[in-house]
Amino acid sequence: MGKLPELVRSMKAEQTDVIVVVGYPTAQACKVENVPTVVAYGAAAKGNTLLNYCGVDASDIPYVADLSPHKQGKLLPGSHIPVVAPDRIAQTRPDIVLILPWNLATE
Repeated sequence: MGKLPELVRSMKAEQTDVIVVVGYPTAQACKVENVPTVVAYGAAAKGNTLLNYCGVDASDIPYVADLSPHKQGKLLPGSHIPVVAPDRIAQTRPDIVLILPWNLATE
């Protein structure tokens, strides 16, 4: 068996994990109360690709925080999630911060 089917299975598993973390389908669609607030950190291309693959958009994640002032004030391509300064996390105190690029975990 080739590596492609294995890769596809792995990608589907990751997609399911992300969808579970962000509470998709959205609380509004399911009429669920007390769904945790999820935001993301790191507006890098690899994280944006993951969000688009999983069908996550601004109705699921209200913002992505990023340290780069060049990215702040912009929208992620495809998902149209706004990019904000990291201090927004302290201001809004979300329940979950999804770190998109693993290499930024120490920030």
